Amino acid sequence: MLIVGKKMDRRAFLVGVATLPMLMAGCGGGGGGGDATAEPVTPPLEGARSLRARLFRSLEGQTFYLGHPTYGVVDAVLEQVVDYTVDDTVEQFLLEFSTAPGVALPEGRWPLEHPTAGRVTLYIQPAGDDLERDHYRAVFSQLNDAGEEE
Repeated sequence: MLIVGKKMDRRAFLVGVATLPMLMAGCGGGGGGGDATAEPVTPPLEGARSLRARLFRSLEGQTFYLGHPTYGVVDAVLEQVVDYTVDDTVEQFLLEFSTAPGVALPEGRWPLEHPTAGRVTLYIQPAGDDLERDHYRAVFSQLNDAGEEE
């Protein structure tokens, strides 16, 4: 599901999250390796006709702010975009995210905000953890539309 709206900075996102039925207990940690000064994605996530792997590739290694029911907002690093497409008619890929250890997101829809690319809500599943990070994935399988711009 794509959430359309204006681009916002982290402070505005925190204010928006406070209006959701979530407990605001803190902000995401400063770690994560994101680059908030990166060039905007063209086209951005907001307003995109559909979410495609190409929209996320330039965001690899960058930090998204993820609305969390306990911590308010946590940093989620887009570790990589993995392409599983084997047929030109269906695009299949997954996004691999990581957070600080102990975030413990259950499977479900989660709001994400990128400083330059905008907001999006993704269905995210836990994908394991290690001593340094918790890992999550968002899986996509969608028909390619011949009318979409490249």
